[in-house]
Amino acid sequence: MTFDSFSIILYPSQKSSKIFGKKKGNIIPKSKAIEVIDGDTIKIPGKAIRLANVDVPELGTKGSIRTKYQLKDMALGKTITHNPLEKSYGRVVIHVKLKGKSINQAVRNKLR
Repeated sequence: MTFDSFSIILYPSQKSSKIFGKKKGNIIPKSKAIEVIDGDTIKIPGKAIRLANVDVPELGTKGSIRTKYQLKDMALGKTITHNPLEKSYGRVVIHVKLKGKSINQAVRNKLR
């Protein structure tokens, strides 16, 4: 059985464990990052996803371009795994990993 990560719509009251479960054979969706919109939003085929627990400057403010390019260096063109948490402002809020390492944490570390 294959899993289509683009067929699930998550609402704030839903947690990923309710959809993916904790059982053996848990499938974590993978997608290629095709665009970096800003310092905390990545576009994958079919949707924009926002990094969970990451607070970066909004586009047009001081530091926004730097954070966007840092995320671009980390993720653009690479296959990422993503664990949906909730939906916020039309974007799915996600915990993203690249080769087993948290991109969310890497972005937070660069902000320090």
